[in-house]
Amino acid sequence: MSATPRSPVAVRHVRRRLRALTLTALAGLALAAGSGSASADVTVAGVRFDTTVECGGSTILFTANTLMDGGSYARLSVWDAPTRRWISDGVWQPVDAWSSFHVADITFSPGTYVVYLEYAQSTTAGWQYGGEQISSFVQRSGLSRSSSGTCSMGG
Repeated sequence: MSATPRSPVAVRHVRRRLRALTLTALAGLALAAGSGSASADVTVAGVRFDTTVECGGSTILFTANTLMDGGSYARLSVWDAPTRRWISDGVWQPVDAWSSFHVADITFSPGTYVVYLEYAQSTTAGWQYGGEQISSFVQRSGLSRSSSGTCSMGG
């Protein structure tokens, strides 16, 4: 069976509906977990990246979504105050409408961390980059979750 090309308008409509369904499901999960808003948005090369960061215990989880089918990536870094440098696991995670949570492979000492997300978008002219310092988080503590303006680890 061969695939039938779809018009750009139909593809945009399907992507918008899929994105709305995905965001609705994520919002439902966040509300069910007792968390408030903890996300950020930035646009790189005309592509909007929607990001959520969850902190607590020994791991930072993040998810980023776009409406693109490919060519979008995100990488998390944190400011490590004791060493006075940015640290990252160096992994550019693929980002699309169906992206799941990624666990940053970083070892944390107890404390509060500044979190920065870098974004990369492939274009016909090459790679375009952007980023943002995250200021709103889902904070984990045991089984509870809450909205927070800081990323606290080790607790």
